[in-house]
Amino acid sequence: MQAVIRAVEKKGFKLFALIRLSPYPFNLLNFLFAATDIPFSHFVAGTALSLLKIALHIYIGANLTSFAKHILGEDGDEDMTEEQKTAEKIKFAAGIVGSIISFAVIAYVYKLAKEAIAEVKLEEDEEMQRFLNEEESMEVDDDNDH
Repeated sequence: MQAVIRAVEKKGFKLFALIRLSPYPFNLLNFLFAATDIPFSHFVAGTALSLLKIALHIYIGANLTSFAKHILGEDGDEDMTEEQKTAEKIKFAAGIVGSIISFAVIAYVYKLAKEAIAEVKLEEDEEMQRFLNEEESMEVDDDNDH
């Protein structure tokens, strides 16, 4: 978790916004981002942007009954006009395209997060190595003094 926090702080608003748009629980993200040092303006802008995701969830939830009727064959296609049928096809296509985009964003955020975490881990390892080298050189100096 520490590495993710550092990655968000290092990569900035771009990673923050992408994580906000990904399908992680809102409460978990609030907890995670509360531990970062990102500016409040970035937090507000990223959260406002993520409200579009919530609007999409609401839209999908509102249409679940019509989707279920469509799957069960109870949607009454014969009563629909050509414009309504075209609108349904567009809605279906938009849902598929939106799903593909969502999966692409998830994969991209995953890739970015893994790279950022690897960078932070490498920096921590290098820092630890420098610390250990300094400690060893101090011990060698102490041995030479005696």
